[in-house]
Amino acid sequence: MRKFISVILALMLVLSTTVVAFNAYNVVDTDAPTIEDALVADEYDGSLAKVYFMMPNGKNGPVADDDVYVHHPEELDPDTGDVVKEAYDELVIEAGGKAPTWFNEFNIGEDGNHYAGIYWWDAPASPAAWPGYKMEIDDVDNCVYYAEIPGEDNLTSAIFNNGVDGGTDSSLPIYYKAAQTIDNNMEGGYEGDYETLWGDTYNEFDFDGCIYVIDPNQVDINAFSGKQTCGGNWYFYYGNGCYGSYRTDADEFTSAEDCCLNPDHFNEEGEHVGYHEDEPTPTEAPTEAPEPTEAPTEAPEPTEAPTEEPTETPTEAPVPTEAPTEEPADTFIVAGNDATIFGTSWNGNDTNNTMTSANDVWYKEYTVDSAKAAVQLKAVKNGAEWIGDATGNNVTFNVTEAGTFTVYCDGTKTWVEGDNVEPISELDVQSVTVVGNGTPDGDNWLNNIEWDPAAEANHMTKVGDTAVYEIEYTLGEYDPSDVEFKFAVNDAWTDNFGLADGVIVNGVTTDAIYNGPTNLKITGLTAGTTIKMQLDLTDFDYNTKTGAKMTVAWGSETPSYVIGDADGDGVITSADASLIQRYDAQMAVGDNFDVTAADVNGDGEVNILDATLIQRYLAGIGTNKYHIGETVGVA
Repeated sequence: MRKFISVILALMLVLSTTVVAFNAYNVVDTDAPTIEDALVADEYDGSLAKVYFMMPNGKNGPVADDDVYVHHPEELDPDTGDVVKEAYDELVIEAGGKAPTWFNEFNIGEDGNHYAGIYWWDAPASPAAWPGYKMEIDDVDNCVYYAEIPGEDNLTSAIFNNGVDGGTDSSLPIYYKAAQTIDNNMEGGYEGDYETLWGDTYNEFDFDGCIYVIDPNQVDINAFSGKQTCGGNWYFYYGNGCYGSYRTDADEFTSAEDCCLNPDHFNEEGEHVGYHEDEPTPTEAPTEAPEPTEAPTEAPEPTEAPTEEPTETPTEAPVPTEAPTEEPADTFIVAGNDATIFGTSWNGNDTNNTMTSANDVWYKEYTVDSAKAAVQLKAVKNGAEWIGDATGNNVTFNVTEAGTFTVYCDGTKTWVEGDNVEPISELDVQSVTVVGNGTPDGDNWLNNIEWDPAAEANHMTKVGDTAVYEIEYTLGEYDPSDVEFKFAVNDAWTDNFGLADGVIVNGVTTDAIYNGPTNLKITGLTAGTTIKMQLDLTDFDYNTKTGAKMTVAWGSETPSYVIGDADGDGVITSADASLIQRYDAQMAVGDNFDVTAADVNGDGEVNILDATLIQRYLAGIGTNKYHIGETVGVA
């Protein structure tokens, strides 16, 4: 088997554009040639390789990293040489978009399915004309096709296409419906030749059992034909639309689910769920199911039967009709921060604050004898559901003078009205305090103060004239190893910042959630650890309660590293994943291997899961909740 140098091979693939003959047939035509017949006619008795191809349908496959443009050269008058059309760049895929669809009316078979084609040359059973042979369907939902082609180095190159012969007449509709890949090496290669094929348990490989997936970053327009020509990547195919970088007999392969790199198989949380329908499908289903709505109109007898029963039965059964009215009605209670107004503080069960219902709106009137600052409240439904303003946060306002104001709730949001009500439109920050699990028996953590938002000793330092606040602590021998904290504004819990959920990542800037329900937590710390905190309120919008950022970094020294950058070169590549694989297999990784950076998910171990997370990051899969590629550490 010939060994390819990856850079040279990539260049050859990009530059290669094979010219083929056009005999005006599509692979779905009933008289189109087949691979099986061609192999028999050519008396081929060698081995076969089963290769797969995922044909783009406009919604499947990887996404574009950036906007993808194709360059159209200037057009010249053939007689005078004058420019009749200037050169221009055309945007064909926006960043985050998928490759354009290859499906059209010209590649639909008699069974109603679309089909792909494969073409090769200078090899056994080479097709006589473009677009070659029809590929068979492996998985219709995932748009995966396969073909069994000559193996054992008997086939050098091939082109995947959408089975359409576009012809040469650009005035015909079919002309621009043809799509194809670049010329693809079909002989195989060696480990390292392809960034998407990995594994330490083998050296050379062929493409038997591999799948070719279009890369939207490599979509182009053929300068000669004006038709779509696409590059892509090889992967090992696991079935059911799953593909990845490990061969199934590699030590690194654990399961198709763990190693899958098909972005369409993951939900928004990055969990592998396999093939699932797109959003439009469920909305179309009801239009295809009219029978249930017609059924009652065709069955009058059951509705007439009760009229033939004793008339006393309905009249003697009022209980069911009365039961709903006797069930406890929804109760809404106002809960707020000011006990001088509400009697208690944040008590969602205080019946003295019960709201009155009128026309599906609940209300409660309050009278105050003086001005009140920064009043906060929510309505509590049935003692369990806390209902805030339109953003879900506390309703916050000032009471400018003595008088009356009214709290309203419609079940989805709560608001306040009154002549003395002044909505707060911005956060007037006088101080920011770190509040957490300090302990009187500790050394330095939070100055031994426990959960006190008014602790002046834990006020953060404002950086110049900015809205950035900072502080740091160095843990002593008697400080807790697991610390927990939030940021409180103006010496009170009224305005505070925490997390929505999840964990804080060392040195990574993340959203500071206004009145976030989750404390920030760091575990497993030791004496001598320095914790540096920063709260940035520069872009905080009080109306939407968004825009605040926070950064927490900790360490015994002042390290700085990039999450996932196992080789320490400052960028995330497949080489980092390969090093992690080698480390997990107890193979040599070199002196530059960074164990801390390699622990992508922060579980204290460096293993194949960390390598897979890097693979998925490189493939654009998931939400990058582990902040791969971001610089962390104590600055």
